[in-house]
Amino acid sequence: MLLVLEYQEECRLAIFHTKLIQSEWQKTADCTVTLRGLDLSAVWQNIVTQVGGIQIEEGHSLEQQIAVDEQRARVQKEIDRLEKLARKETQPKKKFELVQRIQKLKESENENSI
Repeated sequence: MLLVLEYQEECRLAIFHTKLIQSEWQKTADCTVTLRGLDLSAVWQNIVTQVGGIQIEEGHSLEQQIAVDEQRARVQKEIDRLEKLARKETQPKKKFELVQRIQKLKESENENSI
């Protein structure tokens, strides 16, 4: 099921495929979904990728790509949180430990993306 959430002059598309996937808010006139595919599963997969802005990497299925994107978002959120803590930290030793954790997360993120 594809839902169109509309408020004033803007709309947002929402769909559930292993998790809730939403598009960004956009002008109602610009809100379109193109149906492509030779069978219903291909059409469904294309709708999900359009709504979520998902780029399926080589060798991944749609479900795998959603999981990979979700993991990347979690790692990036943790990096942002640790960077904020490091900026506020006054003790050099704790600040150094936070920076080391940030570097490990960034390295693991880079290894996973290769």
